[in-house]
Amino acid sequence: MCCYRLLKSYEHSKVEFRYNAKNYTEKLISKSLKINKRSCK
Repeated sequence: MCCYRLLKSYEHSKVEFRYNAKNYTEKLISKSLKINKRSCK
């Protein structure tokens, strides 16, 4: 039972990490786009 709970929490943290990584890269992309727009003007 304990192992199962550990596995579940591991799976959850993996999904959470993937989600956070996606958000982080999207923020980076939007930031670089803003910088590009600023330099274009």
